[in-house]
Amino acid sequence: MKPILIEYKEDDKLRHYLFLVAKGKTIRATKDKVTGEMLFSTDDVFQLMGYKSTEDYFSSDAGLDGINHWKEANPGKELFGDGIKK
Repeated sequence: MKPILIEYKEDDKLRHYLFLVAKGKTIRATKDKVTGEMLFSTDDVFQLMGYKSTEDYFSSDAGLDGINHWKEANPGKELFGDGIKK
């Protein structure tokens, strides 16, 4: 597997903005300068996996299975709320 190319595009006071290139596809990301937390464009990640968009993934059997698995592993938590952040 080829290494992932990381290219810094710009910064502001809080974040580094970067592009990662894997399998010829670009994934947009940001990195928090204080915490080091990285956030990735879900559309870009799911397109790398062969889906048209985030919505396309979550509408698929694999996406629905993933949601159900997450709910079983995290009872009482909201997936799109407190479930996204730890």
